[in-house]
Amino acid sequence: FSMVTVDPNNTFTFAGYGIGAGHVLGNQQLTSTNLADYEVSFDVITAGVVSPDNLGYRVAFGNPADTLVVGVDNNSSTVQLVPGQLQTVTTTLDLLPVISGSTAGLLQSTQIIVQAQVQSNQTNVGFDAGNLIRIDNVRITAPFDVVPEPNGMALSLAGLFGALAMVRRRR
Repeated sequence: FSMVTVDPNNTFTFAGYGIGAGHVLGNQQLTSTNLADYEVSFDVITAGVVSPDNLGYRVAFGNPADTLVVGVDNNSSTVQLVPGQLQTVTTTLDLLPVISGSTAGLLQSTQIIVQAQVQSNQTNVGFDAGNLIRIDNVRITAPFDVVPEPNGMALSLAGLFGALAMVRRRR
């Protein structure tokens, strides 16, 4: 536990809110450490936002040893939100700066998380203040292989041996 002291004379004129979506890879295994091979796309819409705000977003590849996070914050984002207008964000990950982690751990990733956040100059933000952000149609295009489960492999081998035994008996 650590304590953070905030100077009471500081004034913050912005606040933010956000949303995220994740996918557990399960028996899928990523096969490339080249960020250009990964494309992320999602639709976003905001409501109750008075002025256009920038959209910050990031993609995290969860790995117990080394989580890679790439993305842009609200200040460096090139996506300017238009209140009430559905917009599609599409990018390959090589176009985003690495925030933390390294590409070395990509192949051991167990989950992928997409997060989006809005920085707002409004005094009240959040669902209870009548403003919100929605993301939909989150698509992650990535090179991967399906890793067969041990039970599936055993059943496949048993079926193969059974088929061979039947062919042998017919002769």
